[in-house]
Amino acid sequence: MLRCYLITLSLCAPLAAGAHPHEFIDTSLVLHFDAAGQIATVDVRWVWDDFTSMLMLADQGMDPDADGALTAAEADAMAARLSLWPDDFLGDLYFTADGQPVGLQSPQDVAIDYQDGRLIMSYWRALAVPLQPDAGVITVQAYDPTYYAFYDLAGPPELLGRADCDVAVAQADLNAAQQLYDQLLSELTEEDIADFGMYPEVGGAFADMVNVTCAPLQ
Repeated sequence: MLRCYLITLSLCAPLAAGAHPHEFIDTSLVLHFDAAGQIATVDVRWVWDDFTSMLMLADQGMDPDADGALTAAEADAMAARLSLWPDDFLGDLYFTADGQPVGLQSPQDVAIDYQDGRLIMSYWRALAVPLQPDAGVITVQAYDPTYYAFYDLAGPPELLGRADCDVAVAQADLNAAQQLYDQLLSELTEEDIADFGMYPEVGGAFADMVNVTCAPLQ
């Protein structure tokens, strides 16, 4: 998880027996179409909850006067730190085309802001392969596989570059997700949990799914 790797391991204590997140991140997405009508890039905006924001800033020794503002130097330093993602961190954002995963490139133009006690991170990423939505259903989900963090979509993604596309958001079945978590947890031994820190990776089951479809290009 980005939070554990880049900020502090102290924020990432093991989950309790019931699945519930410890961080809450309001998430906004903007999908950009290229000249060929393909989804080519995505803008991402994360807004952490106020408690996590406080811990993140305190860990970095920022906003020591607690005036609710970051200096330009502090914002730049935090942006530089949060730009360095480990190789195995996928950014908690997942695209699929007809069920097949599509990768995303590294974050670009990372910027940090701090408003009303909440830390804000914005950036954009290019898709590894631009997607043509009229060739099939494109799905997008924002989630932490471990469900330590919960990404709450601020609304359907905005689409820029085409006016003939539809976005539908399928809400997650939280009861079914909890049952899946309980089932997978019951299959782990106490040794798995105590010695290896293993927990079910069910974040995707708790996440809403965005479906993007477009009219066939003429």
